[in-house]
Amino acid sequence: LYYWFQTKSGAEWIFNIHSTLFYTKGEQRRYESDLKTMEAIYTDEMFLNNNKYSTIAETIYSKNNSFGTLNFGYKCEYSHLKSDISNLYGASYYTSDYLRQYAYGELSGTQQKLLYRLSIGFMHLYNRSFSNTYNQVLFTPKIIAGYNFTQFTSIRFGLSAEPIVPDINMLSNNVVRLTPDI
Repeated sequence: LYYWFQTKSGAEWIFNIHSTLFYTKGEQRRYESDLKTMEAIYTDEMFLNNNKYSTIAETIYSKNNSFGTLNFGYKCEYSHLKSDISNLYGASYYTSDYLRQYAYGELSGTQQKLLYRLSIGFMHLYNRSFSNTYNQVLFTPKIIAGYNFTQFTSIRFGLSAEPIVPDINMLSNNVVRLTPDI
């Protein structure tokens, strides 16, 4: 769902929400046998069934001023994963949750051929799996400065800080066994 409207003062509001639900199934089988006796020397089987539900919601406010465009926004992403796995560790069933919230304020604009964007944001990350929990609030600033040579050509320099955190699929207890000559 997407909704946009403009107020009488020229400010814009944007609301956006969407959801997904999917199911995946994977399997991997690797074997090694003695060529003379055909007896199994090595067996590695993995069966994985995932059900994932996710929702993303976003709200943005934007207002043009004499000094540039002022933007405020909030974005929330939530995912829930149910996994049924069978591998070298045995069989298990578990769930994982992932929550990412981002709120920011931003000023952007141009002065003749110079362009700029200053953004201050805060990100809340929460990941929970069967054995791990990650919960942290992080500061995420962003600065972009640039120069427009023509309407279609510009150069921009930017500084930003944004965390890289494992997603819910990476928090599973899947295992891969590596052996030489297979």
